Amino acid sequence: MGHCYYVNLKSVFNFTKAVQKTMLQNRKGSIVNLSSVVGVHGNAGQSNYSAPKQESLGLLNRLLSNWALGIFVAMQLPLDLSSQK
Repeated sequence: MGHCYYVNLKSVFNFTKAVQKTMLQNRKGSIVNLSSVVGVHGNAGQSNYSAPKQESLGLLNRLLSNWALGIFVAMQLPLDLSSQK
């Protein structure tokens, strides 16, 4: 896997894994990740970037459905409005 994959997905996974035991034991905590709308809509010529962003959204969905109440999990999807036509 390339550098882009590790930065955009593996880092999110590793952080989540590092804090999950404590959060689940305490039944509280917050994780807010940054992703990109490119993970939802894609961008021409950027599959190496958009694929891990889409996978991080999938991870978010699994966390929301598998974790106990009291643990806040969210993802921000910034959008660069200057590039919109």
